[in-house]
Amino acid sequence: MSKASRAVLGTLLFIGVGIGAFWTVVNYFPNAFGHYFTVRHVRIKGEASPGDAQALQGALTSSVSGNLFTIDTEKVEDALMRLSWIKTASIRRVWPDALEIAIIKHRAIAQFEDGRFVADDGALFTIEGDAPVAAGLPEFFGQEAFAPDMVKRYQAFFAVIEKTQPRFRVAEISVTDRGSWTVVLDVGESRLMSIVLGIDHADDSIAARFEEVLRQYPEVVRILGTVPERIDARYRSAFAASLSQVNQ
Repeated sequence: MSKASRAVLGTLLFIGVGIGAFWTVVNYFPNAFGHYFTVRHVRIKGEASPGDAQALQGALTSSVSGNLFTIDTEKVEDALMRLSWIKTASIRRVWPDALEIAIIKHRAIAQFEDGRFVADDGALFTIEGDAPVAAGLPEFFGQEAFAPDMVKRYQAFFAVIEKTQPRFRVAEISVTDRGSWTVVLDVGESRLMSIVLGIDHADDSIAARFEEVLRQYPEVVRILGTVPERIDARYRSAFAASLSQVNQ
């Protein structure tokens, strides 16, 4: 080892020993030194809104204690992640007396049947206080375990709608325990159309049936003279459209 390398190594060892000794002193003699590094400020960065303040304060009050050397950041993170609307939370020490917390919130794309919201990754969460929520969210009905699949179906339906009938909007998606799917579309002018899609088959997918219904929609309206209330698309290469009793 060269003389220069030994000098660098010696310097690093000296710094390491110094930091270790300093941490030991602060940790074991908190009355003498710990108060210099007591956490006095918490800075929230990211997507938190004023409506989240009370919930965040409760989580931090129960988990932030000690100084920057002794604070358990995993405990703080766990307390924050128990707030169901938080997707990720990362914590950074800011010397000499602050914590910086970066928060990413779940983004609601639908509302579940029990009132909770559905995130774009399929997680179910509640929204604190008066935090704003996008209007006109579709509703999902089914077992909680199906929530991630509902999100994937919704995204697939949305892509087909954009391609075939862009003025339509998904109003509801439901799935039974055996995996039979139904989607309700808002087709405009306060009219809803239910499409019963059934279950997936290897050679006859739900996505293909849904797209075929939307492509044939103008012809169906022309034949019936109005928007059908219900379309049964569980059949191979065909579907049945029916009117509401009012229009019959």
